[in-house]
Amino acid sequence: METEKNNTAENIDNKLADKMDTDMVMEKVESNNFLSVALHSIKIFLDRDMNVYSGNATLYLLMSTIPMLMLIIAVLNRLPSYSPEAFADQIADLLPGLPSVQVLIKETIMNVNTESSGLLLSVSMATALMSASGGVRAIQTGLDHLHGIETPLIRSTFATLVSTVGLVLLFPAMMIFQLMHNPLLSFGTRIMNLLGLSRMSAYFTDLMNYSGFITGVVLFVVILVIYTYLSDRRTTLKAQLPGALLTFVIAAVFTEIFSFFMGTFWSRSSVYGSLAAIFLIAMWTRSIVMILFYGAAVNNALEDRNKNKNIQENTAEEVHE
Repeated sequence: METEKNNTAENIDNKLADKMDTDMVMEKVESNNFLSVALHSIKIFLDRDMNVYSGNATLYLLMSTIPMLMLIIAVLNRLPSYSPEAFADQIADLLPGLPSVQVLIKETIMNVNTESSGLLLSVSMATALMSASGGVRAIQTGLDHLHGIETPLIRSTFATLVSTVGLVLLFPAMMIFQLMHNPLLSFGTRIMNLLGLSRMSAYFTDLMNYSGFITGVVLFVVILVIYTYLSDRRTTLKAQLPGALLTFVIAAVFTEIFSFFMGTFWSRSSVYGSLAAIFLIAMWTRSIVMILFYGAAVNNALEDRNKNKNIQENTAEEVHE
């Protein structure tokens, strides 16, 4: 009997010790803001089944690629110095630097370019716009589910169409910027030299000559606008900055790693040809969409932390009173 009592007492002591250790670990995690936000973000992402919504958005994005390219090229054809090769290079810079992927996207753009003449003057423009907006609508649906809201149909349709038109006009705007690169650089440098900012003028010249910087800024702004305005919830640009910045950094790093490892792996076999390129694009797109949704989950976790902090502060004030 005494032996059983001693064993029971030891088991109770062990359970209490384990509970204390667990509580200490949880307190350390909660005290570490970065770790607690990361874990809470992962929990939100998994609880909302965002893997499923990422796959759904990937499918619709791939289906809307050709209509989107047709609309963009139809607009670009109105530019005086437009060349499909320049646009193909611009799109290729956004994708993994894999030879099979680069060749496929450039060939696709060249083929679409021949089919896009007169699109803006035909009824098919409206059909292409509705088809191209499918990918944007899928991302909106995923964000709504992540936030636990439901966007009204009229607002949802309006937001997706406006966003699609914005994306269609984005690439022509970037092409125009490239055409105006030298005049803008000359004008900005002259103004800074007149103001005595010669050192800043040198930095400005370096930034303007680095095309990746402009592209990066544009992509970051696009992500920020998606988080702030695409979903039907009240938020601010400032509140969405952390998730947008994290998404941009992770996506850029992931693309470089993906290009390196997939390039090393697929370079050993060319059996699948274009099928390999399609598979790699689909895999990369799904990963980028998951990163996009995770960035939104990070913003949600930060908002939850701020709400809990405000509740604790209000409770403490009431207790003191």
